[in-house]
Amino acid sequence: MTKQQRIKLSTNDRQRMTRLFEEVSGHLEEMSLIVGRNLRLALDSSKVVKFSPLTPPATKRGRAPAVIRLKGATIVCTPTGCGCYDNDTGICFRC
Repeated sequence: MTKQQRIKLSTNDRQRMTRLFEEVSGHLEEMSLIVGRNLRLALDSSKVVKFSPLTPPATKRGRAPAVIRLKGATIVCTPTGCGCYDNDTGICFRC
């Protein structure tokens, strides 16, 4: 299979992916509202909802660790800043 080859999903897989997409989108929207409210970000039509895991700090040798453990993620970005959330600590912060 080449990098650009596209595979059409079966009807059952496509229906399931549609349901999962809707569910994930809804949860991310809710997370963006919580983070945005707590950080007092301007949540208007210009906001961008995302789930972008934060990059772990480099080791002393300048390389990322072999095992990446999710510590947090960027959840929402607005013209007034971006909001991140660290699930381990339960803390949201500007990033």
